[in-house]
Amino acid sequence: MEDLVHKEVDALRKILTDTSGEPIKLSYATIDYLVGDFSDEDCVIGRGGFGVVYMGTLWDAGSPMKVAIKKLNSTSPSFDDEQFVKEVRCLKMAKHKNIVQFLGYCADTANEVMELPDGKHVLVEALRQRLLCFKYAPNGSLDHFINKGNFHAMDWTTRYQIIKGICQGLQYLHENRINHLDLKPENVLLDIDMEPKITDFGLSRCFDEKQSRIQTNNICGTPGYIAPEIIDCGDVSYKSDIYSLGVIISKLSTGCSMPGANYSSISHEHLQHMMKRVDELAKSCGDDDQHKRPNINELLCKLDEIESEIETVIRVNGTSIDQEPLYVHPRKLVWPLAANSSMPFSLHLTNKSTDDHFAFMFLDFGGVASSCSILGNKGVIPPQSTWGIVLHLQLQAGESAVSEKQGKEMVIVRSTVVEKGFRSNDITVDMFKRHLSVQDIELEVIFVEPPQSQPLQLYEFDHKLQLDANRGTSHGTTQTCPDESIMTELLDIYPFEVGYPPKPEKFCTRTIHLTNTTEDTVQFWMVPSANARYYTNEGGTGSQRSKKVPDRQLGFVPPQSTYAVSWLLWDEKCKPTNTESFEILMVTRTDVGHLSGIKGYPGDFDEQVFNAARDKGGKAHRACLFVDNNSGPDKNYHRYERVLVTKYFGEITSMDVHPTTLLVLTGHQNFVCIWRTEKWQNHVTEHARGFKDAMDFVVKFIARMQWVLSGDKTGKVNVYTTELKLLHTFTAHSDQVISIAVHPNHPYVLTSSDDLLIKLWNWDNAWTCTREFQGHLNPATQVVFNPNDNADSFASCSRASYDCGRPGNVKIWRIDSTNPETDLYGGFRAIDWSAPVKDGQYLVAIVERGYTEIWDMEKQRCVHSIICAGVHTQVACHPTLPIVVAGDEKGVTRIINLNTFRVEYIIPAVGNDPLIALGFSDIAGYKSVMIGRKNMVSHVVIDLETLASPHRPRFWHDNNAKQSEKICKIDPSKLSEDSLLTENKESNKAVGDRSASTKAIFFSKCRSFCLF
Repeated sequence: MEDLVHKEVDALRKILTDTSGEPIKLSYATIDYLVGDFSDEDCVIGRGGFGVVYMGTLWDAGSPMKVAIKKLNSTSPSFDDEQFVKEVRCLKMAKHKNIVQFLGYCADTANEVMELPDGKHVLVEALRQRLLCFKYAPNGSLDHFINKGNFHAMDWTTRYQIIKGICQGLQYLHENRINHLDLKPENVLLDIDMEPKITDFGLSRCFDEKQSRIQTNNICGTPGYIAPEIIDCGDVSYKSDIYSLGVIISKLSTGCSMPGANYSSISHEHLQHMMKRVDELAKSCGDDDQHKRPNINELLCKLDEIESEIETVIRVNGTSIDQEPLYVHPRKLVWPLAANSSMPFSLHLTNKSTDDHFAFMFLDFGGVASSCSILGNKGVIPPQSTWGIVLHLQLQAGESAVSEKQGKEMVIVRSTVVEKGFRSNDITVDMFKRHLSVQDIELEVIFVEPPQSQPLQLYEFDHKLQLDANRGTSHGTTQTCPDESIMTELLDIYPFEVGYPPKPEKFCTRTIHLTNTTEDTVQFWMVPSANARYYTNEGGTGSQRSKKVPDRQLGFVPPQSTYAVSWLLWDEKCKPTNTESFEILMVTRTDVGHLSGIKGYPGDFDEQVFNAARDKGGKAHRACLFVDNNSGPDKNYHRYERVLVTKYFGEITSMDVHPTTLLVLTGHQNFVCIWRTEKWQNHVTEHARGFKDAMDFVVKFIARMQWVLSGDKTGKVNVYTTELKLLHTFTAHSDQVISIAVHPNHPYVLTSSDDLLIKLWNWDNAWTCTREFQGHLNPATQVVFNPNDNADSFASCSRASYDCGRPGNVKIWRIDSTNPETDLYGGFRAIDWSAPVKDGQYLVAIVERGYTEIWDMEKQRCVHSIICAGVHTQVACHPTLPIVVAGDEKGVTRIINLNTFRVEYIIPAVGNDPLIALGFSDIAGYKSVMIGRKNMVSHVVIDLETLASPHRPRFWHDNNAKQSEKICKIDPSKLSEDSLLTENKESNKAVGDRSASTKAIFFSKCRSFCLF
């Protein structure tokens, strides 16, 4: 049997490499070998009414090759022997580049001997299998692509290629007398190059040589794609396929505004004309009268005529420089009418030329400019560059001013070729009169009246406009959609423009995200035009402000990663102007050298970088983001921050936050402390209890038992009550305890140590060790139970030891097995499990170089990396929100949204106090981020739900809110019963009139002290 399987797999491999090869009959053993496990849902790549499609892999000699296995349902018409033979015959006949390659079939029947009531034995059929094997199409079905969110981003070149490919495939079928009869997007597959492949011949009919139509009473197909004559009278002909084709063409020709590579050299008007012609063809194909529909040959002739017209336009008018110097998107601006409100609208201009510079200027038509201000209304765009432009519309108060704007108006973008070095200040209306090659691009402005007294949330995908209206208001207000970004060929840049408020407060910071969705590492250089006003000192305060950092930011963005750059507005006394901008140069990581060796600004050296990149086979691009000082008032998401000073107990070594009460647990070198934070009116009181112990290193709450655990440097674990009364002590390890994790449901505790062991303890069984885990070459610095897996699994991580040549790694374990399920090698500083997100659940890891990596453990791959200026050392995931906080070695904490992979908020450092641990407190809506630092705990109350939303308000900042600090200062070395009572009186005087006083009691026997 093995020899037969290998023989058939070799035959499949030859057919895949030689498309002229004939399909073969396959044994069920080979099918089972290719798929592996039909019950594995991960192998399913599609489902339909006739069966399920599975992914198969040819694992034999050579590189692995993918195939698609269609397993027919017993209810499928093709499951019948006669129908199955017909489908196989049609598939064998259909050999064309636009028809999915048929590789083989399997018709397997298992029989068994059955005893009849009279004692006789007969051979009966026990199981029938009907399977078809095809070449795998990696881009899936056209239906899946149409329903994806980025369908509107598909350019016209790709859409037209799909339309023509389907037509050519259908022409081949009709020439070979095959009527498909179930043509729809689900039955069109797309290969790696987006080339369409017609599939699924389950309903197809093979006509005789002189036959062109049949009558049937069996009406099958998909509603919306079945020709009306089939429904009305069962009349089946080749024109039935034409009707279905027309529906597909209509879907593909809708909503496209980008020409694509093949048609970048035609004007917008000619592109619209081409799309209109194709849409007319789609309508003719969908005519109810089949006799008025074109046949497939006539349809292809019409497409050839349209292509010929466009090629003539390109040949006569030359390149895109003469026809449309700049690509402007979007072309239509939709504004709701709202008096006395400034309404922004963003668009971008892209120069795709590799050599020419273009000067552009926005002009008005119909009086729009009288009420419209344009941020960056003129400029010079270098080759291969993208500029973001912001338009603000200000309507006057009064009914007449609003009503006059109803209808359509125009904004014109005028452009022409200029010499390198041409200045924006020299661009005037008269200047364009001196140039022969001038192009005007008209942007249609549409004013709409919002409905009265209706709550409205409207997102218009093409125009990226969000309209919000509340009950009881007569007009809507607009804001740009928060997901809007500049999409270049190398990096996606968010936001579209950098918005600072008209009156910025001190330390006003904005974050710019650079996302790399390509397969190449991209190097970038970012420079503000007002170099004396913006600095990349993230969250710097106090004495840190005197440490001016360079006014530029350089970095590398790996594939599928986001680099977040935060810019601090230094001179807060002078508001930003609309002439300021941030320029970004991007280049693929070729041998052009490091951008840090180049002096000046991107505009000074872009040509040499671009040429060097092209010479090495790389790419380069330049983008410009304008500063918008009309972004409205600042949004401040953190209500206040308070600090618990802990330096009187020694440096903090670890911290934990109680999940159901306002308790914070800190471990020190000689103390374990519990702090209580209570909200009472506008004041905050702290209560702390401390227990002096021997060199405690790590602490942890067991919330449901109201216990506290501490692990010390000798390997012991101590169990206390929340009043710090010692309950139990046991020796867990032979060396220092590094990490403790508590099972959320069962009476289990994990500990890791410098002795390279991880141990599982059961407190219901007198704290006995039930299992040991080992496998890390270096000590496991952290262990974390997975809360969304019924905690039957946990993760552990270790750092790399470069001196000893031992790599670090992350391991995923089951608590009932000593063998890890997964190994991720590298070097990891910290890990945590995320709350459930739209794609499942992530493991968030801080890698050795300080990046934050988001891992999908089901696929066992990193789906995204987030890179910031700081080196991250700590991480914590919110238990219910798609939020993760990551802290760096300088004490700056970043809040990251796991839906968008963006840094949504930055909590500045406090002095030079390094960060030790992170946590969350969420009691009765009192949402907080707890930040354990070397000598203090910062308690930041913040609106996490808004930051977790994928549609949060657009403009936000991270300036320091006023801090309400209530600090308890106690020196344990000076504690005595008398001095504590004296110090307590002084403390009460300092606090003033508060509802809760602070008392201290000293217990000499247990050497502990309490603050409550």
